[in-house]
Amino acid sequence: MNKWRKTHSGIEGEEMTAAQLAEYKKIKAELREARMEIDFLKKAAAFLRGGSPGKSTIRVHPSAKEGNHPTRLMCHCLEVSHSGYYAWRNRGMSETQKRREELAIFVTYFFNDSKQTHLL
Repeated sequence: MNKWRKTHSGIEGEEMTAAQLAEYKKIKAELREARMEIDFLKKAAAFLRGGSPGKSTIRVHPSAKEGNHPTRLMCHCLEVSHSGYYAWRNRGMSETQKRREELAIFVTYFFNDSKQTHLL
């Protein structure tokens, strides 16, 4: 950015015009936004798995990572609507998820009851 300022400010030491300053601030904000998107996508890759073409399915509940990145940015990067994200986040567990948790409790109980001699 400093290199750009020097080459576009005219004479060395001359102050930037209001238009140049506005453009500089706009470019700086766009760069900050792009860096945030890249950072989010790098971290999100660990939490995503392939779904149907062009879609991604969230495997880990994003509230574990919420607060690290703005929700607006996460929804934009994942091509998800804000309302859809909040509806998903506030949705209760599905019947399948409930049944899997019940089964996990039973399996763990019997495994521990057998003095951990049988494989899970």
